Amino acid sequence: MPVCGFGPDWRKSNNKYDKNQVSIDVFEQLICQDGNVLNYEVIGSIKINAMLSGMSSLKIGFNDRYIIKDSLKKYLINNEQEYNTEEIKDIKLHKSIRLPKFVKENTLVFVPPDGEFELMSYRIEAITKPLISVECIITPDFQLNNNNNNNNNNNNNVQYIIRVKSLFKYNLFAKNVIIIISLPKDTDTIKFSVRKTKSAKGKCKYVVEQNAIIWEILEFPGNKEFVTKAHFELASSNMDDCYILCNKSSSIKLQFEFQQTISGIQVRYLRMSEHGATDDQSVQSSIRYLTKSGDYQIRTSYN
Repeated sequence: MPVCGFGPDWRKSNNKYDKNQVSIDVFEQLICQDGNVLNYEVIGSIKINAMLSGMSSLKIGFNDRYIIKDSLKKYLINNEQEYNTEEIKDIKLHKSIRLPKFVKENTLVFVPPDGEFELMSYRIEAITKPLISVECIITPDFQLNNNNNNNNNNNNNVQYIIRVKSLFKYNLFAKNVIIIISLPKDTDTIKFSVRKTKSAKGKCKYVVEQNAIIWEILEFPGNKEFVTKAHFELASSNMDDCYILCNKSSSIKLQFEFQQTISGIQVRYLRMSEHGATDDQSVQSSIRYLTKSGDYQIRTSYN
């Protein structure tokens, strides 16, 4: 592993900036294999954007990356919920990192390339409760059936009841929550109404091109539940056929962002020194944490 005195091949020695600046993005994505069991994997990466003069070296210190269970407790409402956690796996490090420091001291010491690059990627296996849960129930819409004056034998009106609940604490927020509810291919007409709490924000609409209801909530507070009821009519006149069709053709996709890392990984400090200098040099730094959901699907059920 080259050190800064030997001129690493990933960095020029004559870089010059008016100010030394480093931004750190810790990004994680939740991957769900089953919408019912919710077996999560956390895929994470740490990205750096470095604008540093000369042959500068950076040192980044982290909290204990294996204390994942305690970090989950501060997000979940019920600390007694059952969950299991595993250590970080499949760690991939940029070639600039000095491995002995990482193994012994839980720190990353490296001479960074100039500009943007991925410093580290990792995977965590975890079985836990979701940050946001979605439930969709399909039932006959008797009110529409009884009010249908054109055909009293027409039993093809169906109602979706969609409940979405945040399972993290009230002082936290999820952002850009998008719930996409697909509809059967032979849906004829649709009308829907939204029931929600006074503090709720969101827009629910039917998108013809996607044949889906899309519910968008820009900011979702913790420990809240919102409900949407969607009424629609299918081409089939047999209610059993409607149930089967809905169950086979309907699914829910959930997307959201969370301004934390679900793994609990945090940057404790960032220090910079230039080759030949005795003291830490000045650097302007910024750190951002973000967790995004993967595009996992949840199957609907019917009564």
